[in-house]
Amino acid sequence: MTMKATTLRPLPFLLAALLFFATACGSEEPVPDEHDHSAMADPAAPVDFTNGNVLMAEEQVQRYTCGMHPHIVSDEPGFCPICGMALTPIRETTSGDGIVQIDPVTLQNIGVRTASVVVAPLTRTIRTTGRFEMDEQGAYTATLKVAGWIEKLYVNYEGAIVRKGQPLLELYSPDLVSTQEEYLLALKNAERMAASTLSGTADDVQRLVKAARRRLSYWDLTPEQIEHLEKTGMPNRTLTFYAPASGEVMFKHVVEGQRIEAGQPLMQIFDTSHIWLIADIYEQDLAWVQTGMPATVTLPYQPGETFQGKVEHIYYMLDNQTRSARARIVLPGIRAKLKPGMYATVELQNVATTASPVVPEEAVLFTGEQAIVLVALGAGRFAPIEVHTGLQADGKIQVLHGLQGGEQVVTSAQFLIDSEARLKSAVGTMTGSHQHGEGGTALPQKATPIAPPAAGTPPKDALVDVYAADRDGDGNVNVCMARPHLLQDLEGQIPGCTGEQQVVSIGVAQAVLYDLRYTNVPVSVSYADKDGDGYVYQSAMHWTILHDEPGNCDICYMTLERFSVAEARQNLKREGFTVRE
Repeated sequence: MTMKATTLRPLPFLLAALLFFATACGSEEPVPDEHDHSAMADPAAPVDFTNGNVLMAEEQVQRYTCGMHPHIVSDEPGFCPICGMALTPIRETTSGDGIVQIDPVTLQNIGVRTASVVVAPLTRTIRTTGRFEMDEQGAYTATLKVAGWIEKLYVNYEGAIVRKGQPLLELYSPDLVSTQEEYLLALKNAERMAASTLSGTADDVQRLVKAARRRLSYWDLTPEQIEHLEKTGMPNRTLTFYAPASGEVMFKHVVEGQRIEAGQPLMQIFDTSHIWLIADIYEQDLAWVQTGMPATVTLPYQPGETFQGKVEHIYYMLDNQTRSARARIVLPGIRAKLKPGMYATVELQNVATTASPVVPEEAVLFTGEQAIVLVALGAGRFAPIEVHTGLQADGKIQVLHGLQGGEQVVTSAQFLIDSEARLKSAVGTMTGSHQHGEGGTALPQKATPIAPPAAGTPPKDALVDVYAADRDGDGNVNVCMARPHLLQDLEGQIPGCTGEQQVVSIGVAQAVLYDLRYTNVPVSVSYADKDGDGYVYQSAMHWTILHDEPGNCDICYMTLERFSVAEARQNLKREGFTVRE
């Protein structure tokens, strides 16, 4: 079988490899157990790869570990062979409910910080921009209900300020002239028939008079113009029409001498006594905005001044391009200082929400379908809790369900806690740890051996040269999951490997072997110094991870630190690794 070279994320596959190793790298003699562990002889049986859980026996043996080198595990008290510190008992934790436990030294190294869950209302100040627009309710279109010719245009330019009732134009209309004549004729007939004794004749004539007068009124002639017609008894060739409202002429569509049709727009007049401020509210802020809320407005061209208004209306539709809605803000009493098209800065202060548990936003881990927080239980124990979140403001997130208030939640290094817990779980399994239960993350605890070592496994002090397997020099090797001392380059089946193979980086393979207590796995710093500048980038948590360029650790994703080649070698020697000069 030929293996294809693939690029993989190192940490998850490291964990998978470690868990596979657990089925082949136990103690030589299984410890008797009241429970039936025959299924654990099957390499696939005891491992759940979805969350790192490893089955463990109830009948366990107390083990001891080093706080500085947690991969050092012993059945008896003693001293760490690397740093000489006294080994401490591995405390028992419960993983059935998801609780994980990290030793204090590791917690300090990875920089875990916590914060209290407080019960408090949330408030948020939304800062956005707005622009001034004319009040649509104050817009008027000047038009006529009769066709004719404009003899004279009194308002003949845009921007003119007019008052209601001010003359706009004089119109000559044949229809108006004939209707005036009809009205005068009806009046004369009414005078002649006033003394008539014929039944109903006077009433009929009066109805004609009223009909003619009504027609003139419907064509927007004023009562004064109709009275003037009655007094003079002569029809007017042209009639004056007046402005329907006060304001500014924004658009003028006619000129003198032009013929117009009934209903044709002549000009648009906007009431300048009212103006709107339209603010853009982004989609994620809409939950905080409501009508009636106060607004503070500042103008960049009037520094030092603020104006108070309120949100009068929130438009229903969103702009598809900007994903924002519009809020209309009314600013009474400052029209003289404002012009349509001007910009302003708007601050909207919402009413405080109902008091509920609140956590820092960095405490919540969003997985896509869930929101998780790590609750610190004390003594290095942490419990992942699923929460339902609500509104978010000023770096705080409202928790609707899952927390009560008063808890301590982790605000940094959550992923490192998870990484450390999973790595310890795998290391504990390799030394014989397994636990009954479902869910949670298993950690090194009291151990019971699982299976005898795989056939053909070399002594722990045998030389395992990872670099010899990297023939193409790309920094990756193929590892046999059941027998990790069997290594090869990316292509081809590993001789002697009957199980699954996995591609990992050289540093990851070396870290795995050292965690499995292989003591003669040389690490070459010069091999990582590809450009020969005398400097490499090394992980301060996993010292075998070496790169020639800046980046993150293949195992814990911490940022690599820059060291000289000599300093990197010294770091490896200090931590007990075999260094190849």
